[in-house]
Amino acid sequence: MTGLAGLFSLVVAAVLLWLFAPMTLGGSFGYVTVTGNSMSPLLDTGDLVFLRKSADYEVGDAVAYRHPQIGTVLHRIVADDGQRFTLRGDNRAGEDTYQPTADDVIGREWVILPSGGKVIRELQQPRNLGLLVAAVGLLLVSGGTSSRGPRGRLRLARSPHRPRRDLSVFSQTGRQLAVLAVALAIGSLVLFALVTLSGTTREVSEAVPFSERGTFSYGGPVAGGVYDDDRLRAPEPLYRQLVDTLPLRFDYDLSATEANGPITEATGTYELVLEVGTEDGWTRTYPLQPSTPFANGGFAVEADLDLAALEADLAAVAERTGIASTSHVIRVVATVQAVGRMDGLPFETNYRHYAQFRLAPLQLRFDGTPDALSLAEARTVSRPVTAQRTLNVPMLPFSLRYAQFPLVGALGLLIAAALAVVVAKATLTTWSRGEAARIRAAYDALLVEIAEERASFGSRPQDVSRFEDLVRLARAEGLAIMHRAGRDRDEYFVATADRSWRYAVSRSGGATLPLPIRSAPFRESDRPADDSRHITTTEG
Repeated sequence: MTGLAGLFSLVVAAVLLWLFAPMTLGGSFGYVTVTGNSMSPLLDTGDLVFLRKSADYEVGDAVAYRHPQIGTVLHRIVADDGQRFTLRGDNRAGEDTYQPTADDVIGREWVILPSGGKVIRELQQPRNLGLLVAAVGLLLVSGGTSSRGPRGRLRLARSPHRPRRDLSVFSQTGRQLAVLAVALAIGSLVLFALVTLSGTTREVSEAVPFSERGTFSYGGPVAGGVYDDDRLRAPEPLYRQLVDTLPLRFDYDLSATEANGPITEATGTYELVLEVGTEDGWTRTYPLQPSTPFANGGFAVEADLDLAALEADLAAVAERTGIASTSHVIRVVATVQAVGRMDGLPFETNYRHYAQFRLAPLQLRFDGTPDALSLAEARTVSRPVTAQRTLNVPMLPFSLRYAQFPLVGALGLLIAAALAVVVAKATLTTWSRGEAARIRAAYDALLVEIAEERASFGSRPQDVSRFEDLVRLARAEGLAIMHRAGRDRDEYFVATADRSWRYAVSRSGGATLPLPIRSAPFRESDRPADDSRHITTTEG
């Protein structure tokens, strides 16, 4: 197995570890093994269900949650009141007695593997995860280079076949792997730094809901047989010939949701006023109940609306202004200021509600539907809670939690270390083989092997002192570099129709072989004037 195959195996193993890592180790996914038949026929005992955490869950989702007495339960959501879920098994007639919150939910059903629980349960064990990582690491290290016989180097130099890809830093592939290893290491260290500097959790404000409700009612006994049971009830109209006074009542209550603690120390003040107006914009206010304190989170107040006195007052206004209005808008307005503690947290609230009527010469009519008599206002108080730090990654359907960063960073460092081992081992091997091997690794794309053992060139070649000069000449002329492997040296040629250049490397020590011809670096003036691009060889 080559180093690249080992690297691929490591990457695959890292992806599998990322997917199968349990939430307890910082993974994003969970899984449960089904026991029982409460979800038949969809799920049976022994089936493996992969779970994925979600920011919200909806009615119809099959989710796993933690039951305080039973343990993990996988059932379907059938109702949601905004605070707790109601669940029921597909094969059950009754609903679950325990109603979990979103924090109790482990995750939503994602993938089902029939009878897959036993295998995944074994993979989930930390011991087996460690063995898997160690095995892949050993496989990668051992696969960095394949074993060769004692004469492997000589065969490599003489073999007409292309050698396997070089992963040393002398080659482009090796340098890319080295850069990747450095990038992975830096990225992994950044993840560790984020966890160290920021921690895995943060303090956030959680909204704890409660509500306040006010309800108006009016009516009372009215003789004359006009109303059922001789009793006026909201929202029926009041006929002025029968009644001069309208009894009013206002009820107010502060209440907490079932999931939260009770409201305590709730006190405040309230008042009732009567607002009278006309269509031209004139208004007048009459006090019905002055500012009054209350305690215990609620109160009820009653007041009588004297219609005869109100009509007399409106008639006096019309006489003085000379403008008479046959219809007036009447509002009974309740305002409440309250303070208290919700689940131990202080709050302060202001509430306002009104009941509106229209007063005509013969009747007083409620202006609205029965539902308008009652008004509930949702309130919240902020509570500090500890939340997981997360990082949203584009193109991924989930967020990464900072608690997962140590695992991701460890995998990144493991892959970076494996890449570094592969590149370092290949670099040492290539270096030990001498300069010819390094040239092969760095300039393989420019080299052309000469198969004839006795091939020579038409002109006496001029030696250059550095291989880079030969490379520069070949690129300037658009030519390939020919390589001839001899018993004791490797020779490299660049040749045109009338001139040729050579660089020679000794097999014994890797140094340039002294030759009885002059050796000089390539100069631009040495380039031939002829623009020919053909190469000729002759038998010596």
